[in-house]
Amino acid sequence: MFDAGYDPIALTCGLAEAGVRVAVLVRIRSDRVFSTDPPRRAPGARGRPRKHGRRVALQEPASWPAPDDQLAVCDARYGQVTVAAWAGLHPKLWTRGRFADATVPPIVRGTVIRVQVSRLSKPAGRLKVLWLWWAGPGAPDLGLVWRAYVRRFDIEHTLRVL
Repeated sequence: MFDAGYDPIALTCGLAEAGVRVAVLVRIRSDRVFSTDPPRRAPGARGRPRKHGRRVALQEPASWPAPDDQLAVCDARYGQVTVAAWAGLHPKLWTRGRFADATVPPIVRGTVIRVQVSRLSKPAGRLKVLWLWWAGPGAPDLGLVWRAYVRRFDIEHTLRVL
């Protein structure tokens, strides 16, 4: 689990290349844009196949497809918690940074998870939507994912204050 500031795509790609079988969970900024896979090509279609499908901007709810998985729970600390997940999304990558040596940047798929709570554990603070990138074997357990991330966040900030 990593906080924002780490590159979730580079982590996902690097761990996959190393053959490490782990799940990666990283908080991502709310201004990120992802793509779905393109629709299937018609037989006999000409031209280069598309790499990216529908645009999914996290700040634009109208661009979101229907979630692949959802969870709604009532938590004593955070109130009503709603979690939605979209599997198979990928960002558009360019041949710079980590992928500067690539002739064609890879398509790195993952699950984008949205966590919304009705209240915070402490009264001070503004409610924000938490966006997470998850990549790993199998499908994520949404109940475990949001609780694990919140727990990591609490531990990290407690240690920093101490």
